[in-house]
Amino acid sequence: MFDRYYQDELAYLRELGKEFAKAHPALAPMLAGPGSDPDVERLLEGVAFLTSKLRLKLDDELPEIVHSLLEILWPHFLRPIPSTTIVEFNPKSSLQEKLNIPAGTYLDSVPIEDIPCHFRTCYPVDLQPLKIENVGFEERATTRSVLKIDFSLINLDLTTYEFESIDLFLHGDLAMMTCLYLLFCHHLKKIRLSVPGSKDYVELTPDMLEPLGFGKDDAIFPYPEHAFAGYRLLLEYFLFPQKFLFLHVKGFNRLGDFSGNKFTCEFIFDRDYVYATQLTPENIRLHCTPAVNLFDHEADLIRVDHDRVEYLVRPTGPDRRFFDIYSIDKVVGWLPGTAEEKQYWPLFSFQWEENEEGQIFYQSFLRPAVVREGFDTYISFVNREG
Repeated sequence: MFDRYYQDELAYLRELGKEFAKAHPALAPMLAGPGSDPDVERLLEGVAFLTSKLRLKLDDELPEIVHSLLEILWPHFLRPIPSTTIVEFNPKSSLQEKLNIPAGTYLDSVPIEDIPCHFRTCYPVDLQPLKIENVGFEERATTRSVLKIDFSLINLDLTTYEFESIDLFLHGDLAMMTCLYLLFCHHLKKIRLSVPGSKDYVELTPDMLEPLGFGKDDAIFPYPEHAFAGYRLLLEYFLFPQKFLFLHVKGFNRLGDFSGNKFTCEFIFDRDYVYATQLTPENIRLHCTPAVNLFDHEADLIRVDHDRVEYLVRPTGPDRRFFDIYSIDKVVGWLPGTAEEKQYWPLFSFQWEENEEGQIFYQSFLRPAVVREGFDTYISFVNREG
């Protein structure tokens, strides 16, 4: 947007220069044509730069008031949307027991221009010595459709390895997976567990399957405590619907009475699946979790010399093109001649320390970036008197 303002102002000044040159022919060599004075050209560019910033500020219509109000009520609406993805973990053949990978685990992507992207997992993952062998629908006379998933333990036996639950991720075309998700959540009649070569089976009720992604701890984006959680669910659904295609299935501890390293889980539905012939083992995944490109990071030190009203917040690193500031979570400083750390609170917040004299507060602002896409974050400091 700034570039458009700048080009408009520069074109206006050049057009005005031509008109002025016609009225004052003696100045024409300096103001018009390809042979114009380069110093005058630099001067016009400087004036265009300043006036374009002024126009941008006027068109913003004083956003500081609305910005400050939103920072208190709905700060998440002011923040950029980070990248999201689904991460799949593959267990090694040497794994002998369940390995818990907690939510909030940091992962690095393959380096892009020598800079890795940091991602944070959103769901806990129970990495188990387990894999899916086959997936497919079957038609039976007694029911509408049956989804049959064949599992196998990696170098283990059901008599020695006990587990209680499995998390499934529905991976693939969104239309296919949402239809399958509908079957799981609203048309599941029962779940049946069995092992090859045995006529015995374990039958589970539909309430042994639970959808994931709706709980407070399942959030992808940080959300304030006082905000309505339903808005978060809507935001995450429209931005990243795959986040909700996770299912938690319980009751597998009842397989302890069987032997062998293979077992079958059958989901019996009262409705047909229109994409039954297209379903493959690639569409049902184990050991998956959503991940978001959010991480804690420090900013360059700012020397508050009061020569400026606002200071640009720059993330530390060799190239800040790879960073966008999502939120400022903490501001600390040191007074000259002291080693004591002092924390500064947001100006518009509920954390005012009324009894502390000389308390300094900070206020952050978003400004459209001048030389890159996105926004820059600025910070200013004020006392109680402003």
